Amino acid sequence: MNFNELAKPWQANPQKAPRLPLKANTSFLLMHHPKNWELYVFEKKTRKKKGEEDTPGKEEYPLFIPKLTKLIESPGINNVQNSGGRIDSSYSQSQFYNKGFEILRHQDHDYLRIYPAQGGNHYTHKWVEMELIGSELLRNTNLQGMAEWKRQLVADQHIDLPHQGIIKIIMRKIEGNITRLQQRAHIPAIKMELDREEKNLENAHKALELIKTKGVKAYE
Repeated sequence: MNFNELAKPWQANPQKAPRLPLKANTSFLLMHHPKNWELYVFEKKTRKKKGEEDTPGKEEYPLFIPKLTKLIESPGINNVQNSGGRIDSSYSQSQFYNKGFEILRHQDHDYLRIYPAQGGNHYTHKWVEMELIGSELLRNTNLQGMAEWKRQLVADQHIDLPHQGIIKIIMRKIEGNITRLQQRAHIPAIKMELDREEKNLENAHKALELIKTKGVKAYE
């Protein structure tokens, strides 16, 4: 049984729907701090050059996309309050905002999904797909879909471009990982990890160059 059809957006009431074999949890907000970015490699169709007969393939297109944090809307956590039986996270949001976080309200960005569950509701984001096979609940996350949404947040300027200084700090960490791994590169598993980090550094340089040359248009 595929449960995706049971998922409701944040404003819907799922109380009368069949309940998933999951424990109830708490609503959340996603937020972003300017220092938190992750490297993701998209695929971009290559343009057909004049005189080429073959259909163009795809090329790697690395970008730094926002690495998001959850603000759990549970009373007693991060100064979230219970106001007359209603959860109020406004004070908590203001505190994180003052620390430099950009709050992404689900009312504005439509990422929250609510499933009827055991003892209440189960909250997750819309890129989680659920299916019941026998008694086993399978959950799969559409990572590409989530990455595309994060890219669009920058393209639409809901989140500012990553600061080049922050990107250089991330790159120095990758370089440090490479130096550490090189000392044990004779071990096959370590060699594979080293190859990944070297590829990450190569993609980081490409992503930084895209920011320098195209700015926000690199995310469009």
